[in-house]
Amino acid sequence: MAKPITLSNGISFNSQTEAIEYFKKVLNSETEIARNHPEFSNILALYTRHPEFEWKSVSEDNVERFSIRSSGQFNTKCFHAIHYSSSEDADWSYVTAIKSKAKSNFQCFTDAARSLLESSEYKFRDPNFTFKCRAFIEEQGFSQDSFPNEWVSKPAKLQYRSTLSSVISSRFVDWYLKYDNK
Repeated sequence: MAKPITLSNGISFNSQTEAIEYFKKVLNSETEIARNHPEFSNILALYTRHPEFEWKSVSEDNVERFSIRSSGQFNTKCFHAIHYSSSEDADWSYVTAIKSKAKSNFQCFTDAARSLLESSEYKFRDPNFTFKCRAFIEEQGFSQDSFPNEWVSKPAKLQYRSTLSSVISSRFVDWYLKYDNK
């Protein structure tokens, strides 16, 4: 079943696939999109759907233009919001904005915990890792939907990666090593 997308500026798409195709075409046909460009309103409306929009740009008024170039974790072509206030820009994924799904706290926890263990073991693989994260949280007296927010940071400059707080990270590593050696 197709999920229709309607942006805040009124443009609509019959499905996520249609929206992805539309913005992919823009991404591959332009290099700069200034405020007077016919696509600026559509791209800005899409950008405001991105789960990191407020963290990256705070307000629509801060966005001077969009630049299109390769960057990010996988060095793929993406939109960059260029701000009036500084030379710093914010890259963002149009597909993420279309799907507009922010990670849950539990997803941030598992992502951060995996990142923590990957830093000590290059080829970290554990097919039961999500189960183990859930077990750890439950042993602390919480559920995967109701553990303390301060255990996990939200993604920062390292796009899409969270970190565990220092208190919980050492507790998790100790628990994981004991659990894994049972």
